[in-house]
Amino acid sequence: MNTVDKNLIKKACEVFSGCFGEVKSRSMFGGFGLYQGDVMFAVVSEDHLYLRACTGLEARFIARGMTPFVYTKRGRPVMLRYYKVEQATWDNVEQLIAMATHALNGARADKEEKRGGLAKRLKDLPNMGLSTERLLRKAGISTISELQALGAVAAYIQVKSQCSDVTEKLLWALAGALEGCHAAALPPLVKEQLANTLRENYGFTVVTR
Repeated sequence: MNTVDKNLIKKACEVFSGCFGEVKSRSMFGGFGLYQGDVMFAVVSEDHLYLRACTGLEARFIARGMTPFVYTKRGRPVMLRYYKVEQATWDNVEQLIAMATHALNGARADKEEKRGGLAKRLKDLPNMGLSTERLLRKAGISTISELQALGAVAAYIQVKSQCSDVTEKLLWALAGALEGCHAAALPPLVKEQLANTLRENYGFTVVTR
């Protein structure tokens, strides 16, 4: 652990422990995950804090211009649903705590849903269906929790690596599924941010209209 990450982890744990109870760090994704109990809700990596974006929260993070956490796995970039906290947010502790509270509550809800066996099949999500579920399974994404962990862009890339003729329609469908809405209801700003992330991290260009 470098000194910068160590200091940031200490600072984050102090801030969040005062609100959530004891927060600890563990090595994860080439950085360090922040946990409250057994629930991971943030990542510290290369001098940055990233908050977990559960279903319904990702669109809000994207709309704020927050960028996703990307790490290298087997020589390839992998984007996860954790979004970078900018300095302006650090300077507003109340706002930081509010965002972290949403991240923690969402992570807890996802974990409880998984424990309770309440998760539906992929095909039951909005915009999905049996054919899309098969595409996702072929790409190694078999459960809702796996799709949630990857996020729309990384899942789209995994599918495209197996089926090169998929279009941006799948990206919007995946994003809508994770947000619980029809693809056509995705805000233009969210689509633009997803397209930018896809282009900047993977070199693919898609049409947002």
